Amino acid sequence: LLLLSLFMGNEAFKLKIKPKRIVVVLMIIIVIISNTLIVTNTLSNMHGLFIDMRG
Repeated sequence: LLLLSLFMGNEAFKLKIKPKRIVVVLMIIIVIISNTLIVTNTLSNMHGLFIDMRG
């Protein structure tokens, strides 16, 4: 994810897009959403494991 955002930022810098703020905000939103999805996935999987361990 970090590499993807860095690559996107590099591409935006190469293209010299004028509304850079929009691109940056979109990248931040995408990173936050993906991170929250990953965290919720791992937490739900751990919860399932704990339920299995209790029997």
